[in-house]
Amino acid sequence: MNQLMLIAALATLIVTGCSKPAPPPAPASVKAPEAAPPSAPAATSTPTGVTGGTGPVAAGAIAPLDDAKALEIMNKAGCAACHAIDKKIVGPAYTDVAKKRKGEQGAAAMLVKKIREGGAGAYGSIPMPPNPASKISDDELKAMVDWLLTK
Repeated sequence: MNQLMLIAALATLIVTGCSKPAPPPAPASVKAPEAAPPSAPAATSTPTGVTGGTGPVAAGAIAPLDDAKALEIMNKAGCAACHAIDKKIVGPAYTDVAKKRKGEQGAAAMLVKKIREGGAGAYGSIPMPPNPASKISDDELKAMVDWLLTK
């Protein structure tokens, strides 16, 4: 009888220990900056060299990202599984992408399209899957690309 109880207890421990843990909670959604009061001046620039100059920030656009905010968006969208800032993982390092695209006319728009649609060939044969708007919004994607091109 004691052996049977011991076997049952061990089986319970094994089953409990081997079951999948609950998935981590979903990250908080990224909020767009609050609108400035009517008397405040409008934001007037984007990172230099990203879109070919400075200009007004589009309504609802995300302000230029710092590294911490960029990493938060990368993690939320799943980019960090294949990319890092300064080293190749599965895909190229962001610094390598920035170096390759530096000074290239239309680089930001091309990268937004490539990230959204996916593709292969620019950095090897391993394809990058498409990144739908359900994973990363258009504003977040554009802000990420602008940030990436400053690396």
